[in-house]
Amino acid sequence: PYDVGRIVQGYITDYNAGLSIENYKVADLRWERTNILNLGADLSFFKKRVNLSLDYYKKDSHDLLSVIAADPTLGAPTLIKNSASIINNGYEASFTSRNIAQEDFRWDTQMNFRYNKGKVTEAFSNQTSINQILGQVQNFEGFEPNSLLVLDYAGVDNEGYGLIRKGDGTVVQLTTNSFNVKFSQNDLVSGGTTLPKYTASMNNNFYYK
Repeated sequence: PYDVGRIVQGYITDYNAGLSIENYKVADLRWERTNILNLGADLSFFKKRVNLSLDYYKKDSHDLLSVIAADPTLGAPTLIKNSASIINNGYEASFTSRNIAQEDFRWDTQMNFRYNKGKVTEAFSNQTSINQILGQVQNFEGFEPNSLLVLDYAGVDNEGYGLIRKGDGTVVQLTTNSFNVKFSQNDLVSGGTTLPKYTASMNNNFYYK
């Protein structure tokens, strides 16, 4: 591996030629690895006019490449390293039917359904302040990929102040001085993920002559 840089010239270098490192070498980069279990069944009915395909899969991926913050003394802001692992499992179903089959006209229907749930089992993060994480799409260990991490809202108290439930079950009154003092990463919960768990589609195809 090699450092990749480009020549720059501007106010940062006092308008002298300088070198900006675009990609810092990482000596221990490895291929990403994925173990896959796939079970399926294909069924046909009515002389193959109706077909059903069912699949279950589990993908256990390790050494996934991700962009992480680098030591500033290296001369590059970020590095690409094998620093993540994710498990995905789900189901897929496909249904096709030939509704009308005549000499000059044919009508086919295809329906697809997919369910997938993932979990990050390993991830690197050097973010220590929840202000850097709160409300941001993140890949944190124990959560689904691309999770939106939030605090657990517990309503308001008699004075009208918001209440936040911490990871240990205690409830804290929400004030302007609460962040970075009373809350930590252990208090964050998932507010959902940007990746859909369910996808479905339906197509109708018509053929004439």
